[in-house]
This record gives sequence, structure tokens and C-alpha cells, in this order.
Amino acid sequence: PYGQILESDNRIIDAIRTMPFQAKLTIAQREIDGLPSALRPKGAHGQIAATVDWNGTLAHPIVDASATIGQGRTDVSVLSLPVDLLFTSHYDSDHGDATLRARTHGRDLVEATGHVDAAALDLLAGLRGASVPWAASLRAHFSSFPLQTVGAFDVRQISGHASGDIAID
Repeated sequence: PYGQILESDNRIIDAIRTMPFQAKLTIAQREIDGLPSALRPKGAHGQIAATVDWNGTLAHPIVDASATIGQGRTDVSVLSLPVDLLFTSHYDSDHGDATLRARTHGRDLVEATGHVDAAALDLLAGLRGASVPWAASLRAHFSSFPLQTVGAFDVRQISGHASGDIAID
């Protein structure tokens, strides 16, 4: 594809869009406090590890990502409970799925899954101002989630435990 790139400026975008490549980004396990300030969420503490794997072209990518936060803590005005978070996602050209699980003291609090249908080619066209057709859904399951651990609920003296399912289609 390099010959195509050098032939003319008009073909550069098309060649890059169809040029396959592989990339991997890894954040080795480390303290959140040790991340560069641009990547460090304000008031967050704990250990983070993450990976993103990209295979394919811009037009037809396969992207896998995962991240964990161990003993995550924030300012008590946000969440007063230490949590372990596990995020995974997979996107393959037109469809993506993601899962987020929150655990504390060895038990699940929340498990959420999301699905999106959005073609990579449409997303690329959207960068140039085109409308992007997409559809998404979300499902979440709560298991005795302690409401008062959320700062916004606590200051309003809302307490109790939430259990059940939420679905957004």
C-alpha cells in the first residue's frame, strides 16, 4: 500500500483505511496514583491494569480491551465502598459488546453488559460530518447494592439495598 500512498494525496486516505495493522497498548498493573496526571482520575485510588489489542484495518477492525481496578477507592462523596472493577470489550467491524463487573468483599454488586451496532466505516464517515446509524442496548443486574455508598444518595439520606435488573433497548 505504500506505493499507493506516494502516488497522490487523494489515495492516502483510502490506502490508510484499508491497510491492515496490529497494535497493542498495555498499562502494567500499577497504582492509580502513579499514573500521569492526564490519565489519573481525580480522587481515585487503587491498582489498575489495562490492555487494548487492535487487529485489522480502520474500516474493519477487531478490537479487544480489558481493564481491572483492584481495591478501587474514591472520595466518599462519590462512592464510599472499596470495589474491584473488571471491564472487558470486543468490537468486530460492525458490532461491539462490553461487560463491567463490580465486586466488593468477595461478592458481586453489579454486572452490566452493553451491545452496540455501529459499522466502523460509518464511524469513519461520521468524523467527516456524516450521520452515523447505530443501535445499542444495556442490561445491568444489581445484587444487594448498598445505595448509601453512593455519595449523591448518602447526602440525601437515601439508604437501603438495590437488587434487580435494568434493561435499556
